[in-house]
Order: sequence, then C-alpha cells, then structure tokens
Amino acid sequence: MLDALGLTHRFTAIYGGDTLGRERAKPLPDMLHAAMTECGGGRAAMIGDSTYDMRAGRAAGVPVVACRFGYHDVPLTEMDCDVLIDDLYGLVPAIENLGC
Repeated sequence: MLDALGLTHRFTAIYGGDTLGRERAKPLPDMLHAAMTECGGGRAAMIGDSTYDMRAGRAAGVPVVACRFGYHDVPLTEMDCDVLIDDLYGLVPAIENLGC
C-alpha cells in the first residue's frame, strides 16, 4: 500500500506482523528492537491500538501511546499505556511529553 501511495521512501524501517516470522511477532518485542536498530537506535515509542501493541512496547522497554481510533481488542480503559491520544494531531505532543 505504501508503494502504491508513493510513500515507502519516507520510512527508514517498515515491519509487518510476519516480517520476522510469526514466532517473533507481537507481543514479543523483537519487531520493535529490529526497527529501532534499523533506525540507528536512540529514543523510541510504541504507538498502537491493541493490547498486542501495548504489550510489545512494554516488553521492548519503550513508552507506549494508545490510539482511541483503530482496532481495540479490549475497552480503552484496560489499555496499559502511558498516553491515550484522540487523533494523530495528539501524537507529536504526546511523544514530546514522554521525552521520545
């Protein structure tokens, strides 16, 4: 999809659910660690909309931002996140407040 939209070149790392193999998929932190390494290390955060995303971020040891929009496998009140955002306009301020 990113290729079709002409956006692939804007990303340093692109990982999907089975990029590293299903046995290393979320909620394991492997995908996040690989992406962080590919991006040169440094500060990072996990942004997601499911408990798999939240658990992967926690396992990777990075701050976790949950989105009110998107797929939710549990009620938002049960999301283990550091910040909950309403829309993408809230993402940059959330990341800045987390020190990422």
